[in-house]
Amino acid sequence: MARVGEVAYRLELPDELSGIHPTFHVSHLRKSEVTLLDLCLGQPILAYQMARHVEYKHNQFWDTVHSYTDVEPHVLRATVNNTKIAISEDTIRAALTLGGAAEDPISYPNPLIIGCFQRMGYRGCPNDTQSRKGGLVGEWRYFMHVIIQCLSPRKAGTDGLKTALQAAMVALTLNKRFNFARYIYREMVMQITHAEGQGFLMYPRFI
Repeated sequence: MARVGEVAYRLELPDELSGIHPTFHVSHLRKSEVTLLDLCLGQPILAYQMARHVEYKHNQFWDTVHSYTDVEPHVLRATVNNTKIAISEDTIRAALTLGGAAEDPISYPNPLIIGCFQRMGYRGCPNDTQSRKGGLVGEWRYFMHVIIQCLSPRKAGTDGLKTALQAAMVALTLNKRFNFARYIYREMVMQITHAEGQGFLMYPRFI
């Protein structure tokens, strides 16, 4: 994708859309709704999807998903649109093109996290297990907000970062490695485990 002037973008379209002019005014572009389930199902990224259809696929996933921890690698298996899918840490890493490697960490020592937040100007107790957006100002508060919106394992956003996401924010700030795929997979497993028998699941944003 390349910007053309102030109000248009030129897109790289697949061969089956070769008859369409690749330059679009910004008013014709919208945020992609393609999800991890689409990628696992092999659906084209440019497929138009109504929000109701996305929700329907989510419901199918949560209604049928099971966690298999007695096999290597650990996998989640579900049936979506009559297709059996398996999601593992490696699947997430490849499908979402997160990069990194299986040996990358998902945590950092508390002194490093505390020191980094202090240098950001965090106002609050640095030993709290959850850092609040209100403790930061300016671009740091916005940065925390983006991480919460992108990676929080809740359907609705929250106002703070728990320990794992604190480590992710520090890794991004200091250009250190972080195993985002493992973090996402573990949160998905926790959603399944904690919601068993309750009849309700918060949809992780990364599904």
